[in-house]
Amino acid sequence: MIVIELFTIHSFLKFSWKKSFLMSLIGNLVSGFIGTFVMVFAMILWHFVVDSFLPHGTFDIVNWIATFVLMFCGSVLIETLAIKLIYKEKIKRLFLPMMIGNLFSYIFILVAMLVH
Repeated sequence: MIVIELFTIHSFLKFSWKKSFLMSLIGNLVSGFIGTFVMVFAMILWHFVVDSFLPHGTFDIVNWIATFVLMFCGSVLIETLAIKLIYKEKIKRLFLPMMIGNLFSYIFILVAMLVH
């Protein structure tokens, strides 16, 4: 995922390969660390509220989709904020490349899950 976002950052923002790599690496490390804790509580709350309305409860397809959407949105937000704070870039400039890089990363994960 770092490689996919590296190419996206480099292509959109025209940063050097080194800076693009560091931005992708830092964004993903921060997102992975913070996201792990946030997602645990977010998904517990989600399942507490939503599962009783779904025919297959926790294992309903809606929950699989919601997990990907929540993780995607959280990753984009956390990575964009981390890079903004460290590199002093504007969120308006960072958001689209981070969103597209994460979208490609999540599509890659989804395809890998479906093929496997």
